[in-house]
Amino acid sequence: MIKVTCEACGKSFGAKDELAGRKGKCPSCGAPIVVGSAAPAAATPAARPAAAAGQGAAPVRAAPAPSVTPSSGGSRGWSSRGGGSRRGGGSSKGGKDYTSITALALVVAIGVAVAGWFLSQDEGPNPYFLGTEAKEKGHLEEALAWFEKVPADDPSYERAKGDIVAVRDMIAAQAANDARAHGDAAYQYVIDLEERFVDRNGQGYLMPTYVPNARYMLKRAKEFLDSYPNDPRRGEIEKLMWKYSEVASLDKPPTVADVRAELGFRGGATRSWDLRAMEQAVEEFVSRNPGDEAGARELWAYLDERNHEFWTRTYDRSSKWIEQGNWKALLDDIATYKLCYEGTQRLKPDPEALKLEAEAKAKAASAGG
Repeated sequence: MIKVTCEACGKSFGAKDELAGRKGKCPSCGAPIVVGSAAPAAATPAARPAAAAGQGAAPVRAAPAPSVTPSSGGSRGWSSRGGGSRRGGGSSKGGKDYTSITALALVVAIGVAVAGWFLSQDEGPNPYFLGTEAKEKGHLEEALAWFEKVPADDPSYERAKGDIVAVRDMIAAQAANDARAHGDAAYQYVIDLEERFVDRNGQGYLMPTYVPNARYMLKRAKEFLDSYPNDPRRGEIEKLMWKYSEVASLDKPPTVADVRAELGFRGGATRSWDLRAMEQAVEEFVSRNPGDEAGARELWAYLDERNHEFWTRTYDRSSKWIEQGNWKALLDDIATYKLCYEGTQRLKPDPEALKLEAEAKAKAASAGG
């Protein structure tokens, strides 16, 4: 833990060692501060006063020993010519010991007080400081979590309340931007399907896949309308659906050709592989064509072929890491590949992918990562 003191207001607080050298704002007054490097362990507070006491104290000259004679009257005590009497025959050395003990006790008391002051100033990681740093990096969810941890008795509490409102607004704005971006992508995808795979400059009807492609385009157009009911381009997509309503229909059960076309589109033809949607396309055929067992077997077999093709393409892109011995990059690619199987019911990662992953992990471990 690094102790940070604001030069503007004098407030001290703790910061994590990994924040050394970074800039931030004082959680108390908002002035700019820089987190210093972790300092080496300093001498204990008790050592400095002790050394100072040893250097500044003048040497004490021992008083001459008093001359003593036995007292009259047979007493066992001793009388001193110096005017004082001491039973048991002491010396000035006892006085020196008493002075040393007193000085040591004083030094210990000072050390305890100084240590207590430092401990009172070390409040641990400052949530406002960490929240400000996360906000500046754009880690909004993390920043919000830190700001919400600022206690009510902290000097930066009111500032944290304002930052909480600001960060929540930023998160909402970011979500709205993401939604617009997704809407734009979904709209453009439907338009591209119509231009590139259905209309084909007015010649698409001559293609054997005209009807299956049109049906898939209508399916994606309906998904757009369901997902973005308030989009201003809704009317344009509705007109497109009406235009091809006589060519294909979503109300009728899909044919084998319809599903094969959809598996091709969702399996890398115009976008990344959507494996769960590919499963659902076959499941729709099975549920809406209960008597067509041959068609179901054909489509499940075709889906398995596409699944293996997915790994083959992934391997072709990642084989360069094997040649370079970059096992970490290879493992990252395989991890991304496996993420595509989240939520799938039938499809699983290719056994060759799992075997290669195990080999890459072993080689990465032997090479030190």
